[in-house]
Amino acid sequence: AYDGYETTVANKQVVTVGASNVSGATVNLTAIAGYAKGLTLSESITPANGGTIQGTSGTRSFSIVVPPNALGTETTAATLSVSETTNMPKVDSTKIVCSKGLQVTVTNSSNQTVTNLNSPIEMTLTYAGSELQACGTTFANVSKLKYSYWDPTLNNMVSVPTVVTLNPSNATSYSNLTDVSMRFSVDHLSSFAPS
Repeated sequence: AYDGYETTVANKQVVTVGASNVSGATVNLTAIAGYAKGLTLSESITPANGGTIQGTSGTRSFSIVVPPNALGTETTAATLSVSETTNMPKVDSTKIVCSKGLQVTVTNSSNQTVTNLNSPIEMTLTYAGSELQACGTTFANVSKLKYSYWDPTLNNMVSVPTVVTLNPSNATSYSNLTDVSMRFSVDHLSSFAPS
């Protein structure tokens, strides 16, 4: 689907495009109610030095810590881009929280996309408790949240080990939960979403 639109698993259509044009295929998309384009951020980062990229969008914030040489050994600036996306695959095995994820990309100084990293980077994403509640996530499931990415070879979402931190740590319900941080490390770049 395109950002701001979705399809249900029940309406999931597979369209195979060969050497010739495809006609007669109908893809049913529904506009996401209240959708507004969220976070979009691009920052320069020197691969040999690494660095930290941070941003905020509404009630969400993120931090990406890139160790030196994780993106390569170049001493010229690369561009790390982060954008909020609703363009996440829908599969029966994974329910994306709030129907949104983050697309993380890096383009090196030769304008080549970097997808596999020399060493893991660490991402921390923080959601307001009120946003998670509004999206239908039960408080009992908050501490079980994890981040996942799409693996095209498995044709499925794959979860990564995620450390969930409640603020305050002794919160017992949404009424006293300020926010939730989810921290994880990955050795590649793609789209990531909480599930």
